[in-house]
Order: sequence, then C-alpha cells, then structure tokens
Amino acid sequence: MTDQIDQNADSGLSSDWEELKTELRLAWDSGDAFGSAFAWWFSCAEILHFERDGEPDSWCYSPGAAQEPEPDSYESDILREYESDLIERLGNLCSRVVDICKARGMDY
Repeated sequence: MTDQIDQNADSGLSSDWEELKTELRLAWDSGDAFGSAFAWWFSCAEILHFERDGEPDSWCYSPGAAQEPEPDSYESDILREYESDLIERLGNLCSRVVDICKARGMDY
C-alpha cells in the first residue's frame, strides 16, 4: 500500500512534501493499511478543523461530541510542522487509500 503514496504524489512538489511522505512511510503499518491511512487522515482533518481554516467538505469530517481535538497524537505532532495545503494534500491521499482498503475489504 505504501506504493500508493508514491503513485499518487506529484514529483514537482516541494521538499516539504517529500519530508511529509517520508514521515508517513516511517509510521506506516503495512499489516494495517486501513488503520494507518485512517489515523493520518483523521489527524489531518483535526488539525485543519481546529487549528487552521477548515477541512474539505468532501472529507465529511465531524468532530467528536467534546467538540475539541483528541489529545496529541504522533501524527498531529508531525502535521503541525507543515502548511495547510500539504496537510490537505496528505489527507486527500490518505482518503484515497482508505477508499481502496474499503473496496478490497481491508476495513473494519
């Protein structure tokens, strides 16, 4: 599934995008692609929703009942270092991986 990361990434993007993809690869659980993609996607949504200008409507994100972000996670700590456009780009990539996992019956 990590091949999907490279296949969906534009080669002409900044070194920040390359760094962010490297962070994703390092944390990726190849035995649980759905869980890995979902965790990163959710963190992207939370950062954009609570700390930036908002997440894309297409993500259908809804914060939990507490209406506040989850306690800091590994993913969110990393994401805070990047601009919103890169976080959204990564979230879109993870969203596609989640959809692929669902289509293959790899979700839970």
